Amino acid sequence: MGKTWIPYVGLRGRNCKKPCPSIWDPEYRWRIIGSPLAWNKWRNAFDINCRNNVAPPVIEVTRTEYELDGNNGRFVEGSVEATIGLTPSLRAGFWLTGSWYEIEGNGQVNALVLQSDDFLGQAGTSSVADSSYSKSFIALGLQLELGY
Repeated sequence: MGKTWIPYVGLRGRNCKKPCPSIWDPEYRWRIIGSPLAWNKWRNAFDINCRNNVAPPVIEVTRTEYELDGNNGRFVEGSVEATIGLTPSLRAGFWLTGSWYEIEGNGQVNALVLQSDDFLGQAGTSSVADSSYSKSFIALGLQLELGY
């Protein structure tokens, strides 16, 4: 796939430095990291193999590779967790985490057409200026902690 270099800084915190004084007090933890700088050398190859056996047969076979040499990117990731005591040995809570990443740079598309009966594709190379790639996710969940 590729390589990404991200120098980042982060912060983390919580509302109680030690266990909270009462089991009924909610406990919060959070973390965030990010960077206005990210570099990337990304390569993605994909093949298209299509065949229609109805007369006359139509076959499409191509191999394409996309490269992104990104020199301008951004990144942020964070998470938060909250729990509350139900009993002295049982806590319940939820968590949420997510991230966002974007890289911009110069792209290159290399296509090799092995057979093209229908689309009449042409092999070739194309440079794509101002290309970008972004990725993000978010997840959440419930938790149950049992202490003994």
